[in-house]
Amino acid sequence: MLEDLHWSDPSTVEVLAFLARRRQPARLLVIGTYRPVDMLRARHPLRSAVQELQSHQLCEEVSVPLLTEAAVAEYLTVRLAFPSPSQGGSQGEGSRIVSLPTLAHQIHHRTEGNPLFMVNVTDALLTQDANFYEMGNDPAVSIPLSIQQMIARQFDHLPPEEQQLLEVASAAVMEFTAATLAPSLTTNIATVETHCASLVRREQFLRGSGTSEWPDGTISARCSFRHALYQDVIYERVTPSRRVQVHQQVGERLEQGYGSQAGTIATELELHFERARDYHRAVLYLQTAGQTAWQRAAHQEAKTIITHGLDLLQSLPDTPERTEQEIQLQLTLGAVEAVSKGLGAPEAGHAYSRAQKLCQHHTETLQLFSSLFGLFNFHYSRSEYHTAHALGQQMRQIAQCADDVAFLLSAHLALGLVLRSLGELTAAQTHFEAAIPLYDEQHHHALVTFYTSVDPGVAALRQTAETLWPLSYPNTALQLSNKGLSLAQRLGHPFTLAFALDFLAELHFLCGNIQESHNVNELLLEVASKHEFPLWLATANLRKGFSWVVGGNSEKGIALRKEQNDSFVHSVGRVNSLVLVGLAHTHWLVGQSAEGLLAVNEALTIVEETSERYQEAVLYSLKGWLTLQHKSGVRSPQSQITPPVSPEETEGYFHHARTIARQQQAKMYELFATTGLAWLALWRSPEEKKAAHQMLSELYNWFTEGFDTEPLKNAKAVLEALGQ
Repeated sequence: MLEDLHWSDPSTVEVLAFLARRRQPARLLVIGTYRPVDMLRARHPLRSAVQELQSHQLCEEVSVPLLTEAAVAEYLTVRLAFPSPSQGGSQGEGSRIVSLPTLAHQIHHRTEGNPLFMVNVTDALLTQDANFYEMGNDPAVSIPLSIQQMIARQFDHLPPEEQQLLEVASAAVMEFTAATLAPSLTTNIATVETHCASLVRREQFLRGSGTSEWPDGTISARCSFRHALYQDVIYERVTPSRRVQVHQQVGERLEQGYGSQAGTIATELELHFERARDYHRAVLYLQTAGQTAWQRAAHQEAKTIITHGLDLLQSLPDTPERTEQEIQLQLTLGAVEAVSKGLGAPEAGHAYSRAQKLCQHHTETLQLFSSLFGLFNFHYSRSEYHTAHALGQQMRQIAQCADDVAFLLSAHLALGLVLRSLGELTAAQTHFEAAIPLYDEQHHHALVTFYTSVDPGVAALRQTAETLWPLSYPNTALQLSNKGLSLAQRLGHPFTLAFALDFLAELHFLCGNIQESHNVNELLLEVASKHEFPLWLATANLRKGFSWVVGGNSEKGIALRKEQNDSFVHSVGRVNSLVLVGLAHTHWLVGQSAEGLLAVNEALTIVEETSERYQEAVLYSLKGWLTLQHKSGVRSPQSQITPPVSPEETEGYFHHARTIARQQQAKMYELFATTGLAWLALWRSPEEKKAAHQMLSELYNWFTEGFDTEPLKNAKAVLEALGQ
């Protein structure tokens, strides 16, 4: 074994060549190690000797592969004698022990698995911090002085023109093109390519990466640094003023070459213009990069980018242009926070409020409308319906004044949502049905980029379907929901897809399609988990808990519902009566009447506080059934044989529910209440039974679809019992 042959003298090389050329057999294997880059310096004789021996197949050159992260961890385990988990855990309260996986990851990331660099970095860490095991879980991995000196020696032996090229290249990115460097080197692309090719051929600093063609037709060679440490060390040699100059020139050349497609390299352009202190351009490209990340559902990345853009804005003078930039950044941040944390997240509300405030001194209608829509979603999600309604009215006024179809579409959706929550179902349905024909997929899906979290076409279909259920058209609702899902799948927007899946799963369940509901809900769980949508993850798990209860696993189902109820509340910003309706219904099914009544009473309190009357009739019907269950053990309209105890109290709840449902024209909810009233008549006089039968049959016969749903099946069972 001969180590570091790049430092050997000519005599050693001659001996190696002599041994390799011997024809006599011998029990001898000679292994020599060397660094190719160091061998290039001063025309080391080893290079020509290796080339000659290779041509005669008298030696074999084996390149050392880069180490994997696992290999680095294995090296560190031996080198540093890391304690195994079996040897004990903490070294005392307050100690900060760096973990082996963390250190291995940091060193591998910094050195890219280069064995030489890895060993030197480890040496430096040990030298810098004697108390190595208490470094904390984010050790600082800097460039060791030995590596800096080694790279500097290699750099100093290069011709001046190649040194200048590498200095400019270090201010680019890890990978660059000759065309990018030419302006800063005041030469042509061909000359830059020649110097790059020479370095690549000698395996010094650079490696070839093919050819690059820009949108403006520019074609040039593409190269990259052989290791990030080369780039870092050389970049440190460039003076600050020269760095600023180079970054500006590189950014402008890339901007020119990409033209209208500059947004596709927004992150790279932002980096150059920020380092060039051209903060105006940097913020523009941060804005583009943030929106791109938002569109591909990379929410954390988008938030990081947008937040950085808002920080950079502080470096710019207070001008109308800066205000416009901040508005757009705040709108994107609001959308990101709404999707990743929930529509009612305070962070989303703050971003939209800031944007709306800035719009008061700005004339851009789209930005004003966008901020209002974001604020509407925030307040609506938090059950602040009167504030949301005022915002919806303001949105409609802007839409009418601007004569803008996209604005009008969004305003209809907003007003429909808040009116439905207030219990005005027919008025809400008018808005939803008006929104559907306004939607144009080619033009209006782009609204997701500007201010909506969900595609407005899918939203119009879902909201129409959701309102059709209480209005007693479940089959039509199912058709519209499936149409909305098909559109969402075609658009490929994850949050919109989750939005469409959510109600479709619920509607299948309401219609009695239990297996279809389960399948859709599982798909929703998959989408929500993959893209980290807390709201849809919570609603999917709430539904899953309910299905467990129906399937007989009541304890597990109720536990899941209670757990996910907290997650839902966190996402929307407050307790929602609609979730409590589901919880009360679950308790009713499993005979937990006391818990169910607590949920109903809490929901009714919320109804009075917020005017959230969408399912107020359902709450009073549930209160009637739960009260019956509490006093008489009634599980369903088909479960009682003996007369109920004290039916008068429950009769009042059913009457109140029926009155509310009739005011709202919610036939499905009216049927739920009327079935309860008719059921109570089973133990009364024949005249009262006849009157109850007529009342329920008239309502039942009004229906034209949905006869497989639970409310209609229960009503039919009571009718049959009354007719006996």
